[in-house]
Amino acid sequence: MMWTTDAMHVAYCQYFLYGPELPDGWDAHALDRLFHGNGVAAGCPDHLTVLCGTHTGLVRLAVGSAGGRPPEPGPEWESVVELSLYSSGELRLRAWDGVDVAGPGNLARAGRGWYRVRVQTRGRDRGREADTAARAVEEHRLTLWPAPPAPDLVLRVGDLTGRRHHDPRRPAPQPISPPAARRAA
Repeated sequence: MMWTTDAMHVAYCQYFLYGPELPDGWDAHALDRLFHGNGVAAGCPDHLTVLCGTHTGLVRLAVGSAGGRPPEPGPEWESVVELSLYSSGELRLRAWDGVDVAGPGNLARAGRGWYRVRVQTRGRDRGREADTAARAVEEHRLTLWPAPPAPDLVLRVGDLTGRRHHDPRRPAPQPISPPAARRAA
C-alpha cells in the first residue's frame, strides 16, 4: 500500500522517519552521513533523514512498504539509493518541525528488526532553485521492506543536489546497529 501527499512540509532541506528509541547524539552524526554519504539519505536505528532540494516548503511524497525488494525504478527517478536501518518496531513520518504525519501510520509493518529503505527522488534541483516552495516542485518515494543489514547501495545520483554530497570513490556507508547490539558485540 502506498500513501501519497502533495503537502509534505520540509525545512532545512530535510524530513524524517522516527522511531521511539532514537540514539543520543544522532542529529550531528546524521548530518555528517547525509552530506558525506550517498547524497540522498542517511539512517541509523529508529531514524532516517532524507535530503531535499527545497529548503522550506512542500514536496510530493509517496511512502509505502513491500514484502521484499521492489522492482528496479524507472528512469524518471533522478536519484535512487537503498540503505538499511534497524527499527524497534515503530517508524513514523515526521516533518522537520517535529510533527508526526498521521497518514502513513507505522511504516515498520513487520515489527522489530532490520529494514531496507529505497529513497527515490526527482526535481530536487528545481526545489533548490525555488528555495521556498508553496507548491511541490520535487517528488520523493520511500519504500521499506524487511531485509538483513547491508551497506548503502547507490543505484544513481543524477541531480546536482545529490552529486554535491556523493563521492563514488568513498566506501559505501555501513548500517549502524542498535545500541544493545553494539554493547553485546
